[in-house]
Amino acid sequence: MTTRRRADTPQLRALVLQLRVVADLLDKHGDRTVGFSRLLASRGWPASTGGGGSRSSDTTSSTERAALGPHPWAGIDERYLGQLAELWKLGVAVQATMSSVLAHASDEDPVPAGTGHCRRCERFCRPTGDRPQDRIRAGYCPACYRRWLRLGRPDRTTYERTPDDAA
Repeated sequence: MTTRRRADTPQLRALVLQLRVVADLLDKHGDRTVGFSRLLASRGWPASTGGGGSRSSDTTSSTERAALGPHPWAGIDERYLGQLAELWKLGVAVQATMSSVLAHASDEDPVPAGTGHCRRCERFCRPTGDRPQDRIRAGYCPACYRRWLRLGRPDRTTYERTPDDAA
């Protein structure tokens, strides 16, 4: 059974890894980030870089520059807290959806019985609607199973290690 993915949906493995990175960051630095984001939001742009280089031709004051063009840290504290709230809501929603789907999902194994690799030749078998006979029996593909029966069900270890032309 395959499901169609939305174009903007990340691969599940990548999403899991990303969430682990975020969880580690939140665990190690989440509280510090709240404090630092408040500090950065209150500071704004520095008046100069302290490099002592040439002066700009800009005639506006730092107050005028702050009023006309907000700095990148403007509102970073509120943005960070909003992102945490959104992350919480999305996490709860995903957990609820998954719990509901899994609670109503069938207990049937999605892998049909008889699916697997032959212990002798390593051929992969998977019974399907149009090929129900292509299944593993006693650990062997149909050809190896019939041969094992023809030989009188010899010791499995010996049979699995004996080449076809030796018997």
